[in-house]
Amino acid sequence: MKDFEKLSKETFNCKNDAEVTLNRWQKKHKYISVFNFEIISSIKYLKNGRPKKGETGKTVYSVCGNIGSSLEAREKARQKKACLF
Repeated sequence: MKDFEKLSKETFNCKNDAEVTLNRWQKKHKYISVFNFEIISSIKYLKNGRPKKGETGKTVYSVCGNIGSSLEAREKARQKKACLF
């Protein structure tokens, strides 16, 4: 859960980087699935506060979605471990 919060707060320079990072996260967490995910674009300015007139910002991307536990995958892994002993 905390890992996904970190991932959702992270910003990326392009949409492809965000997708690749999300896929890596999903491979790392086998028992957690991401539902209704989307990659959101927003504009980031160099300084905090109201931007000056005519100032252009940089487009950054972030990951947003819902996560849930995959009970079937956990149960299969649990039974597989039980068979080994």
